[in-house]
Amino acid sequence: MFNVAIFDDVRMIRDEVIEILNKRFEGRFNYITAPKAPDLIASASVIDILIMDINIGSSKAQNGIEIAERIKKNNSNCQVIFISGYSEYAQQIFDARPVFFISKPIDEEVLCQAINISIDNLVKSRAHRFSYQKESRIYIVSLEDIMYFESNRRIVKIYTTDGMDTFYDTMNAIEDRIKEDFIRIHQSYLVNPRYISTFMGNEIILNDGTVLPVSKPRMANVRQELIRLFTEE
Repeated sequence: MFNVAIFDDVRMIRDEVIEILNKRFEGRFNYITAPKAPDLIASASVIDILIMDINIGSSKAQNGIEIAERIKKNNSNCQVIFISGYSEYAQQIFDARPVFFISKPIDEEVLCQAINISIDNLVKSRAHRFSYQKESRIYIVSLEDIMYFESNRRIVKIYTTDGMDTFYDTMNAIEDRIKEDFIRIHQSYLVNPRYISTFMGNEIILNDGTVLPVSKPRMANVRQELIRLFTEE
């Protein structure tokens, strides 16, 4: 299931897009309702596919492009599909890294082609992302940006290159999801090996100087996993 946001100030266009998607991709999408641009931007982290009109009634024709760029900044995996009745804007959209530019009136086959490309991209990217829920919001982080997890019972701290956040889960459940890319060094720690600079005795040191304990029962496995991962690279 993917979350789709359709942002066009013409209701007939919005209804047309939803009708096509429901007909050709039945049951595959949830639709995000965002009546205004700030609402759309606030929902950036949960938008999988953004179908965006470039000219949304503002005096600035690029307004739709700017909104899409802000959403991509907050959610780099969001797939952007621009639609517009003005083909001259096609050269102005590259900073938003769109999947497709579709001219109005919308061609059903072209829209479906753009959606299929978006789905393929999302399926590939989801294999390299970690999602967690905090209160009523879902956050998505690239595995490459996660340095390590630390747990205290069901309270989990996630340390990324952008900082630290907390959520509720179990370390065993997290490990099951990402064990191919992370190493369990301790009951309370799960580490991304790309950030390990030194493994010595009962400690590992990360690139930023963080020192984490390695439990005695896990030492041999940690050593073997590090050898395996770096040999594969």
